[in-house]
Amino acid sequence: PRTCTSSPAGGSFQWSLPEASRGASTPDPFDRYSAFLKLYGQNLKRVEADVADAMAVDAQGNLYIASHALADVDLRKYAPNGSLIYASLIRSCGEGFLAVAGLAIDGAGRAWIAGNTTACLATTPNAVQPRFSHAGPARGFVMLVDTTKSSSVAPLYVTYLSDVDDRIAAIRVDSEGN
Repeated sequence: PRTCTSSPAGGSFQWSLPEASRGASTPDPFDRYSAFLKLYGQNLKRVEADVADAMAVDAQGNLYIASHALADVDLRKYAPNGSLIYASLIRSCGEGFLAVAGLAIDGAGRAWIAGNTTACLATTPNAVQPRFSHAGPARGFVMLVDTTKSSSVAPLYVTYLSDVDDRIAAIRVDSEGN
């Protein structure tokens, strides 16, 4: 079972490293990486009791967490004070398995989710690859979810990436939403 707190213990979240850990004063990349792990670990202990597949922070300091539930995608958005401001379970249309590989937030506050699945996804009419022709290994997929409206649960866009065995590892969105 999932457990969430409505607000973090001790106030709002902090998503940036203290000044001393950010710059060239930390010459060892492993030390800098360890500092980031510690920072995110402190915040996540106050938000989710389960494991996130991917997470991202937008310019306003909102935290987005995407995870899988068998063949479905669970997406949550938390305000800097720890309150849950968006939650959606995006259902697949068939059996199989799904794994979220990446999450990116565009300038409009929409979540781009990428991953791999053997399940059926309900693609949108303008999908690059609306279906794959044969069952088999996981196929890469991308979906766009509008997290700016709490009532919006259906993805704006869903596509498979190709009709061949495909693995996606991450996603990035530029300032223009590409």
